[in-house]
Amino acid sequence: MSNWNYRFVAVDIDGETEIGLYEVYYDDDGKPNGRTKELATFSGSTKMEAWDAYSRAGDALVRPVLKDTDLGG
Repeated sequence: MSNWNYRFVAVDIDGETEIGLYEVYYDDDGKPNGRTKELATFSGSTKMEAWDAYSRAGDALVRPVLKDTDLGG
């Protein structure tokens, strides 16, 4: 099973750097090695599931912004 969390990632889009919130995946050594293609969304089959997804994203604010190029992007 993959280990993941929400992280801000700096992505180059048409020559401009944009920072977005993505689900980032980690290798067995704990190094980030990939991200979702689309920005993170917060949804669930219930209001509480959606809130849980949203609340887990708060940790991204205290972590450094990753560069997409460091994730193989």
